[in-house]
Amino acid sequence: MNDWVFELTSLVPPHQTKQVHLQRIEYLSGPELLQEIPKKELEELARFYDGNFTIERLGAIRAHARHGWEVEVHWQGFEDPEEAITWQPIDGLNRDIPVLLAKYINETEQLSGEERAAIKRRLSRKKRG
Repeated sequence: MNDWVFELTSLVPPHQTKQVHLQRIEYLSGPELLQEIPKKELEELARFYDGNFTIERLGAIRAHARHGWEVEVHWQGFEDPEEAITWQPIDGLNRDIPVLLAKYINETEQLSGEERAAIKRRLSRKKRG
């Protein structure tokens, strides 16, 4: 493992062991975490690594008919600039990088207050359901 990936064993049978990225550990997704971690460290935590894909930063956000909302993701490590930027459904990002996404939603100037509230409601429903 490394500083970002841990080996976790389930406490319930069949006690499966798997490698999990720090951002996928559920207890780190709470809003209280955002208040405790300095900005620079939060940005480091947000550099989600899964295989060969590392998020450099989040860009624009847009409404999408099928996905609800999408966020423009800028990826590190791609030589072709066209491949380095993709639109990702917000629900998937909320599973993979909940801390970075919450910070982004709270701080982006691209959203109106109404849009921000609608996104937060959607993500909280997805988390419960």
